[in-house]
Amino acid sequence: MTEIRQAIAPHVEPGWVEGMLLELRLQGVSGEQIGAALAEVEAHVVDSGQGAQEAFGDPVEYARSLGLPPSPEQSRAATLKSSVPVLIQLFGMVCVSAAMPWGVAAVGVAPSLLAGLVLAGLLPVVGIAFGDQLLRAIVEHPVVVFVVTLVALGAVSGGLVALSRLGLDQPLFDLPRPVVLLAGLIALAVGTWAAVRSDAEVPDVVSSPVPGSAMPRPGVRHWAWTALPIPVAAVAIVLLITLI
Repeated sequence: MTEIRQAIAPHVEPGWVEGMLLELRLQGVSGEQIGAALAEVEAHVVDSGQGAQEAFGDPVEYARSLGLPPSPEQSRAATLKSSVPVLIQLFGMVCVSAAMPWGVAAVGVAPSLLAGLVLAGLLPVVGIAFGDQLLRAIVEHPVVVFVVTLVALGAVSGGLVALSRLGLDQPLFDLPRPVVLLAGLIALAVGTWAAVRSDAEVPDVVSSPVPGSAMPRPGVRHWAWTALPIPVAAVAIVLLITLI
């Protein structure tokens, strides 16, 4: 954020730039358009001698007043594509949970297990329907979202496992436990790798509208917030089932 401000709007208050840039990102505006909007604010501040807060008011309200269109990369199709790694991770977590405890020879595919898989498949629909709210929550309260995600996933998976162990639903058919466990571990590994790889790609950075201007290279992204919650939850479930 600091490097972007210094490259495009060095005379604008840092907090104001941060508020405007964050709001435009949450709206799905492209990096090129954000850079152009920041450059206009910078030009006005330099020419008028006014501060951005004095000239344009609240940065969030100003960003909303611009009415800039969202980038195609923020479309529903793009959002659905980005959810694929999470789906793979969830499938892996359900399989690993179902393969517990260690002593069983086979995994009974019961209605509770199928319900868990269906629930995992519905998450992208919820993510697309409430994408803006979820993204704002992640940006504004990342630690809270991280903890809530772990608790929710642990509660759902633990509940499904508990139902199975209490004999409240009968298996429809059995699968060898090693097969289910291996499938779950592979899915967790592949899903995590895909999530890290997807987060490492930065196709739409904020850019200066001035030709030839040197822009800072993107820094390290906080991929841990998006790639690690589900694997961590899976490990916690395995430990919990092993200890009880």
